[in-house]
Amino acid sequence: MVFDAQAAYKIDNLVGKVFKDTTLGTTVLQTRTGLDKVLKNSAVKSVRGIYNFVNDGGAIGTISLKDSYGEAISIPAGAIAIQCVVSETVAVTGSTGATISLGLTTDIDILGATGFASFASITATSLTGSGAAYFKTVAVQPLKMTIATAAITAGALDVFLLYLDPTA
Repeated sequence: MVFDAQAAYKIDNLVGKVFKDTTLGTTVLQTRTGLDKVLKNSAVKSVRGIYNFVNDGGAIGTISLKDSYGEAISIPAGAIAIQCVVSETVAVTGSTGATISLGLTTDIDILGATGFASFASITATSLTGSGAAYFKTVAVQPLKMTIATAAITAGALDVFLLYLDPTA
């Protein structure tokens, strides 16, 4: 696992803060150890896949998305995908009819073929795997983006995927 300095910074800013547990009515002074345990043992995980035309190109085909360190992103076997949000960081442009889809087990189980203009604002997707709201991976799966119909000619996207990790 790669150390995430930004996440560590956010954790450090929470150390020493007082939180009220509304369920139990208790007050808790947050410690670094306590936050690390909560984050490490949480079954809810997230990944950020990055598409950037400059690095990945825009030809018709499938691209394995990478993290900010250039490492390929994989989701563990048995993971349950629960939500995906796509944020355009550089305007995506392309030839007429160009579409983008996102997937793990198939090319479209996260997001079916969608015109690139749809990403002009933040897009929360409804997972499309088998028409279900959630789906489960049966093997380790890469997060991938497929460009179809016509080429993409510029742009960048952040793809955030939330999933339940059975190994947590």
